[in-house]
This record gives sequence, structure tokens and C-alpha cells, in this order.
Amino acid sequence: MMDLLGKRLDACNYIDLYADPAGFGISDPMPQAPIFSDCNVLFEAMNNPVNPNYKLYQDFIRWWDHALASCLLTGADTTLHFNLAGFSAARVKMAVNRYERLLADPISSTTVTYGSPYKCVQHLYFSRPWTAEERAIIGIPEGSLDIYPGFTDWDLAFVLHDPHVLAHTHFYNIPNPAALAALPAEGPLPQLTREQLLADFGIVLPPPETPTPTQAWEARGNRWF
Repeated sequence: MMDLLGKRLDACNYIDLYADPAGFGISDPMPQAPIFSDCNVLFEAMNNPVNPNYKLYQDFIRWWDHALASCLLTGADTTLHFNLAGFSAARVKMAVNRYERLLADPISSTTVTYGSPYKCVQHLYFSRPWTAEERAIIGIPEGSLDIYPGFTDWDLAFVLHDPHVLAHTHFYNIPNPAALAALPAEGPLPQLTREQLLADFGIVLPPPETPTPTQAWEARGNRWF
């Protein structure tokens, strides 16, 4: 679905970034960690010191912090595209609450160099198992494989934390390839409106005239904070 939506929007997605980081301006080489069959494999291994891939996956996830934060900031200078299919207002709130809490902790936060240091949360700490309270609020059933906050949870929390990124993000709710195929083949995809984002996901958009990340950085004298 991600690949289809990326092609429809003529946008970069995870698959492209993972396959060719240098093609998207990421100069640091990606650590050669073993390919993981799903994110649960990665998240378990990177938090388990006895796992044989513990160090390799930690190296990868720290690289991913920098690569993805850089791409999101770059994308927001033009337009980011985010598919909210599968999210609920409760999940959005729990992801954001976790991100904000961890961002305030110097152990779980990090800085990426993007013109100057930019602070964000480390995936290493963000993608630890949902707590019992979070699972109950989100409505994750017992025995579900939805054990950890995933990459898209982190992405969304990153976007919602920074108004300069959020203001330049287009949101959609396209659940599967059939729903995408049913839309007109030409023209823009239907975006969620400001009213829909608030009612269905609790997302409040900043004013449309909000500066882009680079504009805000320059206005602060080439500083993020």
C-alpha cells in the first residue's frame, strides 16, 4: 500500500529510503543490519541484549533516527504526505504523549544535524512495548501483534510536535489498495479537511501561513531552538 500510494503521489517512502539512502541526500551509510521480517523482530532485538543482532539493530535504529528526521524536515519544506488509515484519535494521543514525555528526557532524546542540531526522540526508546494503560486506551486486544509503537507512530508524533512540519503535511485516510484504485486516476487525492482531522483524530492544524522548517530555522538565525 505504501509503495502504491507513494507512486500515486510521486513521493518518497520508506521502501525508497531504505533501498537508496544516498539518493535522498543521506550521506552516512546505512549500517548493514540483517533484514527483519517485520518491525516486531527489530524492536524485540534492539531492546534485548542477549539477542545476537542486538548491537547491529541498535546501530541501524540510531541511523534511522537521523535519516528519517532529516527526510521529514526536508519534505516539509515542500509537502509531506501522511496516510492516517488505521489510526484512531486515541492512538494519535498515546503516540504523541509518549513522544513528548521522552523528548523531555535527555536519555531518550537525541539531536540530528540538519543545518544545526534538531532535537527528536530516539526510536530505541519510543518503540518499546505499549504499557497496559496505553493498550487499554487505544483498545488493543489481548494477544494482538500490535505490541510496540511502530515507525508510523513515531513519524506522526514527530510531525505533530513541530508546527512547521505539521502545517505542510497533507493527510489522507485510504485504507487499502482497492480504496486507492477506486479513486479517480487523475488529479489530486482527496485530503482530510481541517474539520475531519479534528473530529476523527484530534489533530489541530496550525495556520496555513505557518513558515516551513527552513524558513523558521533562518528566521531564528540558523537555529532550530
